[in-house]
Amino acid sequence: MLKKVLLVIGGIIVLVCLISLVLPSKVHVERSIVINAPSAKIFPEVNSLQKWSPWDPWQKMDPNIQNTFSGPEAGVGAKNEWKSEKVGNGSQILTESVANEKIASALNFGEGRDATGSFNFTAEGEGTKVVWGMDMETGLNPIGKYMGLMMDGMVGKEFEKGLADLKALVESMPEEAPVAEAAPADSLATVAK
Repeated sequence: MLKKVLLVIGGIIVLVCLISLVLPSKVHVERSIVINAPSAKIFPEVNSLQKWSPWDPWQKMDPNIQNTFSGPEAGVGAKNEWKSEKVGNGSQILTESVANEKIASALNFGEGRDATGSFNFTAEGEGTKVVWGMDMETGLNPIGKYMGLMMDGMVGKEFEKGLADLKALVESMPEEAPVAEAAPADSLATVAK
């Protein structure tokens, strides 16, 4: 009886490993939202990792998260290293920053789990479509490949929350007052006469 049970368990393990060979080794997660604001108003809130706390879903999961910022305040080279008992430890560094168009980052979640993150900003109607994406490779690890199948559901849900909070934040910001242009010197002279 014990021999049969061990054969069944062994057969299941072999089957799981064989199935994993045909599973994708790349994971892509992407969510988007349209924010009723120009990209110039949204971009600074993403381009500075120090401004993420009001809308980043993982920081909201752990109010006691410890962030250590280094490099420039915004743009390429800006870095955040975090420590958290709830969401784990990791780091993010901005690797590309094209004003009001796109941002890319290198992510590390510890134990060799690396990914790339991205934000793309495109005009849509009178607003801006913001696309938040993440790509990672699972390699040949069968467990990693099965986890990869669940990433879209797990991470995608958090992206949706983060984008909704980013939208609420940006849309609640006061509109910048238009800057009055100085009248040309000739017109002032005319008025004075």
